[in-house]
Order: sequence, then C-alpha cells, then structure tokens
Amino acid sequence: MSKGIEVRKAPAWQASQPSVFSLAVYALIKASERPVQFIQVGANDGVYGDPLRAYVERYAWRGILIEPQPDVYARLLENYSHCRDRLIFENLAISPDMRSLSLFRVPGERALPGQKMQDALTVTSANPAVVAHQGGVDVKRLERIEVAAVRLDDVITRHHFEDFDLLQIDCEGYDGEVVKSIDLKRFRPKIIQFEHGHMKRSDLAQLEQLLSAHGYSVVYGGRFADSLAMSAEFMARLA
Repeated sequence: MSKGIEVRKAPAWQASQPSVFSLAVYALIKASERPVQFIQVGANDGVYGDPLRAYVERYAWRGILIEPQPDVYARLLENYSHCRDRLIFENLAISPDMRSLSLFRVPGERALPGQKMQDALTVTSANPAVVAHQGGVDVKRLERIEVAAVRLDDVITRHHFEDFDLLQIDCEGYDGEVVKSIDLKRFRPKIIQFEHGHMKRSDLAQLEQLLSAHGYSVVYGGRFADSLAMSAEFMARLA
C-alpha cells in the first residue's frame, strides 16, 4: 500500500469484464419505458454467435430479424418459434441500391474443425474473399446464392417500425452498406452495433465519418469485438 492506494490481483472469477455493448444495452433497458425494439440485419439462425438472443428472451424485446439465406432463415423461424408473436421476420438482404445481391458461403460439405455444418453455413458475405478466408477454402469452391435486396428504410416503413432503439448488424464486411441504406436523419436508433473486423480500413473510416456526421459517437471494439455507435440523444440521457 502506498499513499492510501492498495493494488491487488483480482480473483479469476472477477477477471471477466462486461463489454461496452452490454453496458450500453442495460443503460438502454433502464432508460426505456417499454421493451426495447430492435432490428437485426444478418440474424443468421438466431442462436450461433447471436448477441441479442438472451435479451430478446429475457426482456421480451420486440424486433425485426433479417436473414437472406433461405435454409438458415428456416432455422431462424424454428429457433424463435416460442416468441413469434412479438417478432417480425424477413428473408431478404439489405442493400443501399435495392438490387439483388450475390452472397457467398462455404460449400455444403465443408466445416471448420470442431464446427457444426449448420454453423458453418451461417458465415455468408457479399465479399467472397472474406468467406474463403474464414472457411479455409478456395474462392472458386464457394457456393453462390442470389437473394432479393431492399433498403433498410423500406423494411422499417413497411412494418411501421420507425421508433426502434437498437440496430444490430453482422454482415461479414458489408456492414457499412447496410448503414448507408437507412436515413439517419429520419430514423434514429440509439445504439448501432456493427462488425468491423472484415471491413477495409478505408470503408471503416468512411462509415465512421458517416455516423459522426449524423451525431453518433463510435466506440471501436478492438481486434476481436464489434464496434458500437451511440446517438447524441442517447448519450445526453446517460450524462
């Protein structure tokens, strides 16, 4: 002990620290007078690596889940069959120019060591290089699927879901394009979480500039975590 400050090594059970996302979510829950409303782009099967499922089930969240792969989408419906009354499902892709989108994924017989085949199929991207790297296969062997694509604005308007709180994006490098498909002057999610790990540095910088220009503070998640953007309105409520 020196100058009234004592430093100790924390026990192993105290070593795990909450993520910025979990802290932001609990602040959102506390500040909200109703169940949180969310949109999840790249919902996959609703289980594998899903950052929202526990909140959806525990706190009765309401939301729109968007997944473009037909077979994975079918599992998503099944995995959320117990709370379908408060969830909306869309089997399509999100794109700023509303064109059909080519997505790539590992071949049906391929999985990483220790990985279930159904989990391997959740890794899909408009960028074939990203999937080939993750799946450990040659780009030429990737499976290609064509999916319908719309702007996120259109999904929000169609379901009258303008007053939502959280936007969760996991699109394997296509996350910036998803953000470009929403009018952030009109729709103001308090929290936007996106996966930056597969984005080019130039694309990430462009996305950060876009978010900053619309009053969002970006918290870079580091090498192994997603990044977080919080609106100025939400930050002011936390102050």
